[in-house]
Amino acid sequence: MLVRTLAAAVLLPVFIVIIYFAPLWTAAAALCLLCILAAHEFTRPTGLVRSRAAAGIAMAAAGCIPWWMYFKLDAAWLLLGIFLLVTVLFTMAILRHDRIRAPEIFAALFGGAALPFFLSLMLSVLMGEKGKYLVLMPFIAAWMSDTCAYFGGTFFGKHKLAPEISPKKTVEGSAIGIVGACLFQLLYAWILMHFFEIRLNIPAVILFGLAGAAVGQIGDLALSLVKREVGIKDYGKLMPGHGGVLDRFDSVIFILPLFCALDRIFGMIL
Repeated sequence: MLVRTLAAAVLLPVFIVIIYFAPLWTAAAALCLLCILAAHEFTRPTGLVRSRAAAGIAMAAAGCIPWWMYFKLDAAWLLLGIFLLVTVLFTMAILRHDRIRAPEIFAALFGGAALPFFLSLMLSVLMGEKGKYLVLMPFIAAWMSDTCAYFGGTFFGKHKLAPEISPKKTVEGSAIGIVGACLFQLLYAWILMHFFEIRLNIPAVILFGLAGAAVGQIGDLALSLVKREVGIKDYGKLMPGHGGVLDRFDSVIFILPLFCALDRIFGMIL
């Protein structure tokens, strides 16, 4: 616990500096590094991709996505990149079908395209209107859901949520986590409206507070399911006490696309 707390005490100021004080390109560079590490963690330590070449291609593709968002390139470039990733990986499988199996290609595609795209949406939020304030909302959904679920499960938990995947999670804790995260979203919205004079769409905030917390829990369980099936405890050792990028950002990775979608559909800012 001490190591975990000290690591958080070091990383939190770095996060604050990058988001609020450093030039935007530093956020893009940091996300580039995180995406490459996430692609590596999903492909190599898990054993899902045994081919170093396939994993390397997935990591290279993952590192390009944040820069596509940073430079606001046309969607055609993303389409071309995904097309090339799919084509190159399947060409490798065709030429080396005795050593590279189809499941490895699917894992490389997920690790090299889906995961980094979801994670890179953090940059898209940051670059939007009042992005420096809104970018915290996905993290509040993830962290407050996890915190409230932990205490709710500790004091009121009776029914296991997914015992074979995460034995300590309970249905009661999950419900309290969703409600608690929504309340914290409303508290943050109140702070933004009263101290920063940012007009927010409260129904949209409530919808995201509830749905975001639920999706975050699914993301946590989804990546825990992969760890269980491949027999590893953590995806990496980047952050002492926290594991790797996927261990720390599992919920946020699933929440970010939902946040961006709801923001586009309903608009968080009035």
